[in-house]
Amino acid sequence: MGAATYQEIKEWYIRGLERIELNNEVIRFMVVECDDFSGEDYPVYIKDEKELEERMRNGIKKHEVYDLNLDMDEQLNQRRCWSVPK
Repeated sequence: MGAATYQEIKEWYIRGLERIELNNEVIRFMVVECDDFSGEDYPVYIKDEKELEERMRNGIKKHEVYDLNLDMDEQLNQRRCWSVPK
């Protein structure tokens, strides 16, 4: 219960890549959000910068943002990943 582990986030990241490859889904970002009620983290897959911008304003606490077009290990090895385009 609580914050997602490194392994959980890696599995979510890989799941996003698999959805792109196997299902031809358009996914660019993975946002790790926190449920205020349970305290559990969960992934949200985002298709583009516009959708990310909208999602960032929804009031739900964000812990991390991953860009699925960038190197996975480099992002996972950061203390807190925040790959939000400027």
